[in-house]
Amino acid sequence: MSKRESTAMGHDPLAWIATGDSNKEISRESEPLAHEDVPEAATELVIGLAEQAAEGTAILLEGDVGIANIQALHTQFTDALQRAAKVTIQAAELSHVDTSAVQLLLAFMRDAKKMDVEVQWQGAPESLKKTIAVLGLSEKMKL
Repeated sequence: MSKRESTAMGHDPLAWIATGDSNKEISRESEPLAHEDVPEAATELVIGLAEQAAEGTAILLEGDVGIANIQALHTQFTDALQRAAKVTIQAAELSHVDTSAVQLLLAFMRDAKKMDVEVQWQGAPESLKKTIAVLGLSEKMKL
């Protein structure tokens, strides 16, 4: 190990090999990090996440949304509900939704309401609005 690597860590974890002291006790206790010891990148990440939660997050619905990609969409919805106070569903490129997707959207809207997460639609196509209206879900889906 070079001198530079050992100073970057603050100590040489293999120093006992050089001294032959293999019975030396290894301490796993450490002092909590002081604010000035927290890397700037970590601080920026926390600030960025807080800003994202305040500004909201966007979910893109495009092409055919159905049973084949419902699990990935469910994951996106769950993540959005956990980290944002506002979610925008961008649907301008949506061509078709099947019943499973409508059910997932309805569950998402219900959960968002329970969690006080604001949901907005952006560019919802007429075909989606018509499908939702035929099912009598326009009010619940905010379309």
